[in-house]
Amino acid sequence: MSTTIETQSDVELSTRNEVNHAEQLRRSCVAIRLSFSWFGTRKTLTESQKSQAAEAFGAEGEFLSARKKLIETEHPAWKELTSIKGRILAYWRAMSLPYPEAGIRLIPQQSVSELDTRLRRMREELQEAVRRLEDHYSELKYAAQDRLGSLFNPDDYPSRLENLFAVMRIKFDPMLASR
Repeated sequence: MSTTIETQSDVELSTRNEVNHAEQLRRSCVAIRLSFSWFGTRKTLTESQKSQAAEAFGAEGEFLSARKKLIETEHPAWKELTSIKGRILAYWRAMSLPYPEAGIRLIPQQSVSELDTRLRRMREELQEAVRRLEDHYSELKYAAQDRLGSLFNPDDYPSRLENLFAVMRIKFDPMLASR
């Protein structure tokens, strides 16, 4: 059986190497966060709606939590949007390394241009899919009106969808976060 004895100089060398590796990583990578703007498909019921729903169960409305589904998320046009979002996230994860803070990934500096080019194409694809969803939007609202009955509120629905879906790349400086 052999025993290894670490001297103080070994520990200092190890610490110095860790600092050097961290500095090398800091110089060679960029911390990136992706941010999505997305139309929400569910909405919390109002207090009066919760009270009304609670009555059916003989419960008190303040002890009930309920949401309504605004549009059918199984519609092919909606599924296309979520598929594009999933592909964007998968691409971002595939070309990056995890970072200790949730929502941030490290990307080699030489890959940032490729990421931007690919994101630009995927944004265009996303906007095309939004236009296709817009073609079905009125039918989705009418179907929701039928399904929701008295819970339907036209104010829950924006007049247009065109600016409600987006993805942004945000360069993040980890040094600022630690201060």
